[in-house]
Amino acid sequence: MISFEITPPRAGSLASKSSPKPYLTSITVTSVRHKTKIQQLDKDAMKDLRLDPKPIKKDHTILQYYKRITAPSSPFAESRDKLKLDMPCGELFTKLQDSQTLVEESMKNEDFAAKLEAMKLEIQKQSAIHESQVAYFARSEAHMTEMEDFKEKTVQSYEDYVLYRTCNDRDQLVMYEANFISVFILTLCRRLGLKTDGLDNKGSDPDHCSDRYKTAWQIFKPISKAETWLKKTGLDFKYYQKLKNVDNLFSRRNVVAHQSSASFARLLTDPEFVKGPHNHLIETYTPLFQYCYRDPKDGRELTLKECAALTQIELDKYLVLRPDEHQTKGHKQSASMP
Repeated sequence: MISFEITPPRAGSLASKSSPKPYLTSITVTSVRHKTKIQQLDKDAMKDLRLDPKPIKKDHTILQYYKRITAPSSPFAESRDKLKLDMPCGELFTKLQDSQTLVEESMKNEDFAAKLEAMKLEIQKQSAIHESQVAYFARSEAHMTEMEDFKEKTVQSYEDYVLYRTCNDRDQLVMYEANFISVFILTLCRRLGLKTDGLDNKGSDPDHCSDRYKTAWQIFKPISKAETWLKKTGLDFKYYQKLKNVDNLFSRRNVVAHQSSASFARLLTDPEFVKGPHNHLIETYTPLFQYCYRDPKDGRELTLKECAALTQIELDKYLVLRPDEHQTKGHKQSASMP
């Protein structure tokens, strides 16, 4: 027999108006399981619930029954403040005993106990592996997200990606500098209306072209004085002096990939390069980009950032190809310009 107590229904509630027997059948299995701690209880077992003491004919409702057994004159008055229920266990109790006995006997069996312990250890091992895998995949996902963010923000093309990884490599920078200096020299000739002496001859040997650029500064001898240079070009005189010292640049020039101005512009505006050891080149080449690239519609010079935002094919459309308006129109001047 299993005995337990439950709180009587509130006065005035629908349950309080039920007679004792219907009230017992209205109690949920869940409630009784909670009270008895027996999870195997089902609806059939609930039919065996009994009130202690038994109701009498005068107990028309469960509330009348409760008031009677708790009245001062009742022999149960001192021992009752709730409803007491009994449940004959019968077959259920036997099953519970058998289950408990089986567990106890099984635990005494060394082989069973060893297998059970091995299973516990295996579960712990698999749990640890699972947690490790979850952590690994979380780190991998975070790494992939970081890499995607890196590529989106700092890499414009495969060429820029290679350059980004070697942006501290002076040899890599030399190729970009020399390629851009060749663009600057050609643009300078065109804007000043000077002959290029075959510098823009695409059919010539690349190495031969590079050699010609080493001495291209001689084309600008007529304006080799600082005041004249500034008046004609609008650029600092240091750029003329730079043209006289490009031998080393062109000796190490990449003679295959001459068109790299767009990539060079992107490098100069890259946050990592700005913090790097060669960031002084930004100040050096920013005015030259503005000198070489203009909007053909309104003549506005492109900023370095605008150049960096374009592909090489797009940037080539902005390259200055004609003399400035203040230069002689209708024909190009010779190298011996006054």
